[in-house]
Amino acid sequence: MKTRQMIAVSILVITILGCEDSESQISRISSGTSFGECVGYCQRELIVTEDRVSYKATGYDMTSYPVLETDTSYQKQEWEALIELVDFDALLGYEDVVGCPDCTDGGAEWIEVVMDGQNKKITFEYGDSLVSLQDLIEEIRRLRSRFESELFHE
Repeated sequence: MKTRQMIAVSILVITILGCEDSESQISRISSGTSFGECVGYCQRELIVTEDRVSYKATGYDMTSYPVLETDTSYQKQEWEALIELVDFDALLGYEDVVGCPDCTDGGAEWIEVVMDGQNKKITFEYGDSLVSLQDLIEEIRRLRSRFESELFHE
């Protein structure tokens, strides 16, 4: 009987440890915008990791519009709230390109999530909605807006 109990406990421990190892880990969420027919800072990118947020704005004319970059620490509770908004299965369900990004110079927007070394990036029309990802997109837009306000004094 003791042998059976030992086996049962061993299986339970292996199962618990196996579940911890198989839990998915998001390592990065990034997003950006771009405009093809543009003067100024035409490309903007935000990268969020567990402890950092980086923002970069670039233009086609590097002399008139040098790269603007900033980064800051990111609080653990903010990261945890952000990754709660990620539905990786919904993200995988989208084509890589949705609609006609930057057609008629309407701009393009993109979002990318890296989870367990696998990444998925979706590019869509600037300002558009992707229903199953909208909460995540809105939060990322708020973050981008915060940095844009600081850098461009908007």
